Amino acid sequence: AMAAASAVAPAPAAALTIVNVETGSVGDWRSSSVAIYAQTFVAPTPSGFESATFLIDDRGAAITFDAYVFAWDPATTTAPGAPLAADLGRTTAATADYAPVTAEFGGVALTPGEAYLVFFQALSGPQARWRTSARGAGGYAEGEFLFRNGGVDDIGDGSWTTWSGGDLDFRLAFSEPAAAAPLPGALPLGLAGLAALGGLSARRRRPAG
Repeated sequence: AMAAASAVAPAPAAALTIVNVETGSVGDWRSSSVAIYAQTFVAPTPSGFESATFLIDDRGAAITFDAYVFAWDPATTTAPGAPLAADLGRTTAATADYAPVTAEFGGVALTPGEAYLVFFQALSGPQARWRTSARGAGGYAEGEFLFRNGGVDDIGDGSWTTWSGGDLDFRLAFSEPAAAAPLPGALPLGLAGLAALGGLSARRRRPAG
């Protein structure tokens, strides 16, 4: 039976989790073909984006991928600007079945009510399948599942395809955004420049194995 998207009891360090429960599957996620699977969503309150989890079957061979968060413009179907957060060098679970795969974004502050795009870009490994869910009635009504070829450098060009079958199965975790600490008046110029880059939350991980 299909379960509706809903707010459920929080995971640790998260004040809200939006859940979209699976009803089907989609394949062909791989670095050599359709490398990017994405889900759009509207930021809730609280809006500190902690993590995104998708159900992926990598057929027993780990896939290395990068994960990103961008602002999303539904009117032009583009992701304008630079990434707001990234979790780089992740790997899937290497199990011959569907398993949860999570990217962490450090509670990056989003704007409640605005649209965003979170996606995984396959860098290496075999073809994999993802669990999907119905859109609209009985499912998540504020976003859609998109996919594309290409890399992160041309994300803003509008070359996205909407999957007609619905959305992805997902868990999006949110918390209260951390307050920005004011810069001390005596902070050296070089350090101030580094602090200004704090809006891009990125983590680099080594592939497993």
